[in-house]
Amino acid sequence: MLLKRNNLFKNEIYFAVLKYRRKFAFVINGTITVPFCFSPVSMTLTTPTDYRTALRRLDALVAAGVEGNAALETEFRELITALDAYESKLGLLPIPNLPTSLAEMIELKRQQMRLKQKELAELLEVPAGRLSQILSGKRRVTLDLAKRLYERLGIPSDFILKNA
Repeated sequence: MLLKRNNLFKNEIYFAVLKYRRKFAFVINGTITVPFCFSPVSMTLTTPTDYRTALRRLDALVAAGVEGNAALETEFRELITALDAYESKLGLLPIPNLPTSLAEMIELKRQQMRLKQKELAELLEVPAGRLSQILSGKRRVTLDLAKRLYERLGIPSDFILKNA
């Protein structure tokens, strides 16, 4: 869900970057060049191609900085509205909240890798019961397991240290 229209504009930019960040703009001699064009007149997105083009244009606007330029701010807001309408029509899920505990992060990684809890236990070389206790918060992570979480699941080491 996009931010409400009465929120600060900077918050809208931050949310749009978080949700729609793509790398399609190029910087050549200090000038941002975008290898496509998007007509702000047609703000109804009907095809995946329109959607991708709108995402690229949004990224270009964010990279160029739209604050202070009324025309770009208007286009930016219209793009966000059109993208939100298209995503709502598709029934896309909202961005999930970031995990705040190590158990939540392990669970997120498990879901991203489409593993069952037993398969994750095998990957981490721990008994399934111990992994279950760790995920429920009844048991703490050992140093060896923390190392495997970093190496095999790609969980950042600073996150592991802060939340172990």
